Amino acid sequence: MNAPSPTLGSIARTAWAASTTIVAAEVVALALRYPALGASALFELGCFALACGAVLGGAATLVARVRGEPGWAWSVALWSGLALAHFVPIGRAGKLGLAVFAVAVLALSWVAARIARALGERLAVVHSARAWSVGSAAAFCALAALALTRREGAPELAPGGGKPRPSVLLVTIDTLRADFLGCYGREQARTPTLDGLAASGFRFEHATAHTVLTGPSHASVLTGRLPAHHGVFENLQPLSHEVPTVAESFGSLGYRTGAFVAGYPLKQNAAAMLRRFEHYDDDFRSWRTLPSEAFELVLGHWMRLALERSGEHLDPHSRSASAVTEVASTWLDASDARPFFAWVHYFDPHLPYEPPRESVPDDVRAYRGLDGADWYRLSPRERAHIVADPAALRHMNELYDAEIASVDRELARLVDAARRGAGPNGLWIVVTADHGESFGEHRIFFERDLYEDCLRVPLIVVPPSASAPRTIAEPVGLVDIAPTLLDAVDERFDGDGLSLLPLTRGETSAPRELLAEIFTSTGVPLRRPAFSVRSGAWKLIVRQPFWDNDEFEWRPETERELYELSKDSTELTDRCDAEPARARALEAAAAALRRLEETGPLDLSEGQLQKLRELGYAR
Repeated sequence: MNAPSPTLGSIARTAWAASTTIVAAEVVALALRYPALGASALFELGCFALACGAVLGGAATLVARVRGEPGWAWSVALWSGLALAHFVPIGRAGKLGLAVFAVAVLALSWVAARIARALGERLAVVHSARAWSVGSAAAFCALAALALTRREGAPELAPGGGKPRPSVLLVTIDTLRADFLGCYGREQARTPTLDGLAASGFRFEHATAHTVLTGPSHASVLTGRLPAHHGVFENLQPLSHEVPTVAESFGSLGYRTGAFVAGYPLKQNAAAMLRRFEHYDDDFRSWRTLPSEAFELVLGHWMRLALERSGEHLDPHSRSASAVTEVASTWLDASDARPFFAWVHYFDPHLPYEPPRESVPDDVRAYRGLDGADWYRLSPRERAHIVADPAALRHMNELYDAEIASVDRELARLVDAARRGAGPNGLWIVVTADHGESFGEHRIFFERDLYEDCLRVPLIVVPPSASAPRTIAEPVGLVDIAPTLLDAVDERFDGDGLSLLPLTRGETSAPRELLAEIFTSTGVPLRRPAFSVRSGAWKLIVRQPFWDNDEFEWRPETERELYELSKDSTELTDRCDAEPARARALEAAAAALRRLEETGPLDLSEGQLQKLRELGYAR
């Protein structure tokens, strides 16, 4: 006996109820996956879920009306398809995931329709208005419960943490060479803000990065540990939840903590910064109506694909300095009596070079030769042409200068906002970079290596109260930033680094070795593994055996270079043959520092690899 034809109203109610419920379940899953989402973001996701449910329910209603099938069958099919989609990671599987999802929906729709015909009237109760009411109520209750229980604030003040403490602003500028700033000797630099900060605080002449990739280097800044000890060797490799960061230390002291990043390698789902900052802003999208997590819902993902096909780039790999300053300043200006720890990351000096028009001098805009601003999209022939053309290389330098000038201008706005927000307890400011850039030194163009043009970074520390400016010549590392920040608020931090505050008081430090490494990975076939170690004026670079992807052959040799930086800052005279004992001693010192932590394999999707290729981090 055939089932009676359901009414349009009963079909619509049932379809909407079932569809809304499953999309709400997706939101619950996202909320559990991203515990840092606040109540407002959950509310927006809930509204989006209801809209998706209405779309799915309407589609099921139309199909049921045309087919004469009970509407619940099609709703259950969509429900099951959406649930299955959670087991096929859309973001990782890409088009394959969407194809599997579509096939699953069609198959389940057919099965559900057959079941509906077989069971007939016995399931007619599903068409009642009660089903719609219960389904919608359940969806709203689940979202409301999550929103109400989700904490938006920082933890309570720790015992003894109620005493007045200064606020702290940490600024990292991606791919910034020290020697391109006025305060580090570049005459044509347009960096009045950075120069002014250096003139009112402490400038470290020889600060070094410990690796030449954005993600691992920032992990060293935030953990005070070498890459070999925090376990992040590649971009997009997450930091283990067992490794503490300076953000958690400030949070335990009652600080409100916020991070505002501008580059794809520091997206929170890649950098594993969830639960570490009270607020983590990594939204680069040009279309910001919804939280970015909405695009992980299946319909949101389809909507994103459709918009990007029409030319709207929803999720670029970076955002401008002005955009970062805007969101950071809004957070800094918030009415909150607590001191803050804010980390602000600028990405502009990183390729591709797209400086704001007002930062580019007229003579630079007048250049008409081959433009290498988007270097990683150029063909090998075009790159060779730029390398051989002094005018083209000079133009690249000028664009880099313009990007730095743009960041410097935004930094002035940021510092003003931070000083307003810090209040009477004062503000510590630390400005540095994750690594530098190569502009043809040692015949290396826009790639990462262990020479000083890539490792030497600016480091400026400005205390809350006025002090005589000082230039500090002792070599220091980015691992020293975390202990310095906490020493500034009378706290200790365990790691590989040392507080730099004794050096700012004129004290001397014991001799130490500073290690830097380049790691290789099966997930990102790009680099030859190498390490460098610096002790005082001497620096050793060791390049290890590797598989050469360009030549498709194994390179078994180990290469060593030794430089005396106090006499050879450009690293042109190799002293390995003249100082073999010194080279051996430095290599032995490096071996003790290079004990690796166990880490999981790096498993990247094609979409993630493509973004890394656009930024020059993969081939």
